[in-house]
Amino acid sequence: MCAVATVSTLADMDDQQLLDSSVRLPSHVLFRPVEDEGMMLDLETEAYLGLNPSGRVMLEVALESDTVRAGLTELESRFDAPAERLRADLVEFVRTLSERGLIEIAAPVSNDVG
Repeated sequence: MCAVATVSTLADMDDQQLLDSSVRLPSHVLFRPVEDEGMMLDLETEAYLGLNPSGRVMLEVALESDTVRAGLTELESRFDAPAERLRADLVEFVRTLSERGLIEIAAPVSNDVG
């Protein structure tokens, strides 16, 4: 079970927690592939973001994967880059899109009994 993380929760999330989370587009954000690139549009703010080919692949994989970590595994199979570099780039990409309100992060709900 997942709960949508708020921006303050995102700020408190370390990279491992972020990797164990999933991402989705909010209902007010459109994503469209444009040839080998992509575009995102926030219908509430009318903010537009163009994605280069790598950004498009990173977003598509993150959205299609159960977790950001699973998306990272997929990216490692697609790109000839060091795993640590891909990890850092993906975490930064997800944080940036979330901070701009272009994706939502659904953090895993802890099953800790206290």
